[in-house]
Amino acid sequence: MKENIPEEIASKYPRTAKLTFPNNEVEYLNVPKAFFVSDHNEWREYWKGFEIVEWKGGDKELRLCYWTRKRGTEKWKWGQFSTIISFDKLQYLFKLVEKAL
Repeated sequence: MKENIPEEIASKYPRTAKLTFPNNEVEYLNVPKAFFVSDHNEWREYWKGFEIVEWKGGDKELRLCYWTRKRGTEKWKWGQFSTIISFDKLQYLFKLVEKAL
């Protein structure tokens, strides 16, 4: 299931992410790596997967997210809400993450 993530997405990592809490407190997270699988449909391209996020205290966690765009457009949009993914692709992603950690 090895897939080639588009360079426009791969080049975004490593990166820093801003996290705003309900009380408006802000924390910046280090996002050193991400792992994605393709999950396209007729109208959209999707790359769904995990970002490894590192909190300022050093703890590491996974954030489920995706990059998407309408077919034939250039701009990728990042999202994290209501991500739906098949069990096979989810298991494959876990294997990728386990190898990297």
